[in-house]
Amino acid sequence: MDWLDSNIYIKEEALYFDSKIPSVMSKDEDLIMEKSAQILCKNKGSILNVGFGMGIIDSYIKSYSPKKHTIIEIHPKVYEMALEMGFKENIILGDWEDVVQEFITDKVTFDSIYFDTISFSKENDQWGKFTKVVDKLLNPGGIYCFFNQYGSVRGKVEEYMDKLDYKKIVEIIPYDKIIKNVSRSNPKLSKKNYRLVYYIKNNLS
Repeated sequence: MDWLDSNIYIKEEALYFDSKIPSVMSKDEDLIMEKSAQILCKNKGSILNVGFGMGIIDSYIKSYSPKKHTIIEIHPKVYEMALEMGFKENIILGDWEDVVQEFITDKVTFDSIYFDTISFSKENDQWGKFTKVVDKLLNPGGIYCFFNQYGSVRGKVEEYMDKLDYKKIVEIIPYDKIIKNVSRSNPKLSKKNYRLVYYIKNNLS
């Protein structure tokens, strides 16, 4: 993964690597991340977030003072940025597949999980792989939420989760509210309402 050796920079409120990769996150997602953090923190328990990005959702999660807040980040430069932002006690540097396997082996579980990482191709389906191990990581009544755009669609996240004994909840965030405080002239997000999808384990509410 050559991109792991790349530098990172933030331009026009978006995060880029210096390799030929489009922006991987932007402030356009701020309201989505705020609402997602509210949902994840509903049960006031332990939270796992996979993929730090610009730290938007983790900053919101931190504001709720959860029981425990754990982050997995694979890119060394993003990891360094997270440390500078004050997440030293929370973040693990590494490939989520390796870290999660350790969690499963050690029987480490969480009350809420959020997934939003990079999946460059159909062959590298991070979303589908992660979703298939979520049940081993969530406590009863636990919440699974994710960034519901291209990666999750390719990974058929909802298609897989809908087969499990989980309660599915969909909240709609209007597009005009998403971009209300966005200063960029060309927002990255699709110009449509956002479906904020989350699941509650064992159909508990």
